[in-house]
Formats: sequence, C-alpha cells, structure tokens
Amino acid sequence: LLLAHRPSGACVVPMISSQQVAVLAHAQDDLPRTVHVVGRPEGRENSGICGEYAYVGVHGERAAYQRRGSNHVIFFAAKSQRWIMGQHGFQDGAAVNAYADDCVGLSHPGHAELMWQVWESSVGQHIHDPDVVSVDAMGLVSVVGRATNRIHHAVCGEYALAGVHHGRPLYQQKEGEHEIKYYSPDGRWLISPIGAMGNQCHAFSDGPTHHHPGTAEMVWHFFEPQINSFQTDLAVRSLPCPLFVHVIGRNPSSGNSHINGTYQAVGAVDGRPMFLQPGTSKLLRYSARGRRWLIQCEGLAEPSLLGKLYHWLFSGGVVPPGAGA
Repeated sequence: LLLAHRPSGACVVPMISSQQVAVLAHAQDDLPRTVHVVGRPEGRENSGICGEYAYVGVHGERAAYQRRGSNHVIFFAAKSQRWIMGQHGFQDGAAVNAYADDCVGLSHPGHAELMWQVWESSVGQHIHDPDVVSVDAMGLVSVVGRATNRIHHAVCGEYALAGVHHGRPLYQQKEGEHEIKYYSPDGRWLISPIGAMGNQCHAFSDGPTHHHPGTAEMVWHFFEPQINSFQTDLAVRSLPCPLFVHVIGRNPSSGNSHINGTYQAVGAVDGRPMFLQPGTSKLLRYSARGRRWLIQCEGLAEPSLLGKLYHWLFSGGVVPPGAGA
C-alpha cells in the first residue's frame, strides 16, 4: 500500500527551517510523551492503528511515535507534508495504513483536527474516516471523592478514552453508564449519562483552558435536586491515574514491609493524585517541597490537614476550615 498521490487542491506548507528544527529539539520536553489513536472498531481493516503511541524521537523534522507492543508508528513525511501511520518503520515510501495532511506545521500528531485517510482494500484507496482521531490525552481518567451518601456518587470510577467530542477527548466509564465530554458552547466539561444531549449533565467543570479532564485543579459542580441547582463539591477530583495502584516487592522480613498493598485514589495534594490504603492510615502522595513521592504509614493518624481531608472525602460533610486538595 503505497502513499497515495496528493489530491488536487491539497494544502502545501513550507518546509520547516533549520532554526525551527533547533527550536523543536530544545522543546522536546514540551512534546506529549504519548499520543492516543481511537475510533477504528476492532475487526475492521486497519483497526490496529488504534492504541497508545510513545514518543521515540524526531523524524522528518517532527516528533515521531511508536505504538506500545507493536510495529505501528506515526511520523511526519516532509516530502508530502503528511503525518503517516504505518507498520514498516519510519520510511516515507513504505506502505501506509493511514495519513493526514498537515496544513499548519504541527509539531506532533496529537491534534484532533487532523483528518485521517485510512486504507480500504475494497476500493483500493485511502478513505477519510471521521471517527479516527489522534489526541494528546491520557488513556484513563479517574473520578473520585463524591460521598456515597450523596446523589450522583455513581459517577466515581475509571473512565477510558473513547473518542472526541467538540474537538476534545471523550471518556466513558469502564464500569458504569457515564461519560466525560467537553461542551464547547458553554466552555465546560460535563459528566453525564452516555448519550445525553446538549449540556444535560450530572456535573460540570468550567474548563476552556483544559485540553483534557485529567486535571486535579478542576472544580466540579453537581446538580442537587433539593435546591434545583448546581452546587460545588470540592471533594471531587478528576485525576490522570488509575483508581487503584499496587505497591509490591518489599520483603516481608524487612522493615516497613507493611507498605505493600493496594492503594485507592481519593483526592489530590500538591496537584498530584493521592492514594489511601483502604482500612488503614497509609498514604501514597506527592510532596512538591521534596519533589518526591512518599508512603506515609501514619499519614492519617493525627488530625492534620490530611486527616481532615480524609474525613471530608468519606463523611460527606462540609469542608473543614483550611482544608483543601
């Protein structure tokens, strides 16, 4: 499957200059470490292009990515000014599973506005698939903190990247019937039942500057039927992490072996997820001051800020003075 010739009227952009290449090299830390491709259903030809791609360097003067556990790659073909998805290495003339013209000189392919043309053997050419998108977003987001004695607590859980809505990532609950999507007319992220129309939702967060919902700083407002209005719930966080993490490997005969075990995401501290081992006072959290992750076996033993936060998260009570994520 050779790269199709450029159709008439396709966009042409100037080649990136050597100065721009140098800028890109210095800006590699700002490039997304992963890009996700979604939208091609399993069983359909070239569905293998979907998945998580990790940054592997620069090719064709732009960022290049390879799918984890696969030969599939995404790279920029400078000659044709196209982003290429293939599985035969970074070769401009190799077989192409899909391509997208780049009219603006993007530094990486994680942009939902790219229009991917996917090879269809039945017609012998690449055909635009509007469902296929490549985005700079994590594959998983966890919603935590809604007390179990409050309405809409079922929104808590893990959400997997499922597509794009209004130009931003769409996530669907892995074990539930909710989704997180962006609603551009209001500039808000919504948590709503799957398939809800317009801005119908159980909760929203103002987020025109947030490109995805996995941001601990986002503030969520929930609809409260008793007052027929939305009310802020500062305990709720949407986090860029799984709901559970596991600490393993500490020898039982060694000191502090009790740090082993499963920890559940419960909130955020210093802008990073915070995890609690259920039924204990053990915390796994980030310290911005020390720039390190900590396991505190007695993290909730004292009525400190973290203890107040724990009470806040699980009691469904009001926010105690001075507490926060």
